[in-house]
Amino acid sequence: ITLTRTTKWPRRATIGKLTWPLNECYTLEDALILNPSAFGGLVHTTSASGMIYTSGNPGADGFVTSKIPGLTAIPAGRYRVISRQSTRFKRKLPCLLDVPSFTDILIHAGNTEHDTQGCVLLGTDVSGWSLTYSVKALERFMTWFSVAVRQDRIYLTVTNP
Repeated sequence: ITLTRTTKWPRRATIGKLTWPLNECYTLEDALILNPSAFGGLVHTTSASGMIYTSGNPGADGFVTSKIPGLTAIPAGRYRVISRQSTRFKRKLPCLLDVPSFTDILIHAGNTEHDTQGCVLLGTDVSGWSLTYSVKALERFMTWFSVAVRQDRIYLTVTNP
């Protein structure tokens, strides 16, 4: 499966598209964070444009390469996805493994960056910086995922704009 981020300079969150066999939906995550060393050493946390800068190792695309809890989207890369029982949601949900500097990143329903806590949210459409019909999108994804994860290893490939 792939998560292709479409938001280049988010003010509050990162919008993308999740695709899996014969289907797709929108995603919302915490903001993509630019690394100051990739942009002339800018050292501040926010700017008038809404871009957020931080220290850390930049990737080739200029974004940080490790997750900062509650602040940043997961780094671009390839992650194994397993089914895991969530104590918060009281059901099995997709969980990403081996995300640098972070654990327990789930794919679940939610509408705004306040619902993410570092996770990937799903929705059928985007309205401003919010997702719509997130439960419907999650159920559509889970119909495929719950079968696929029993048959094979599932990987999520995340790409930046």
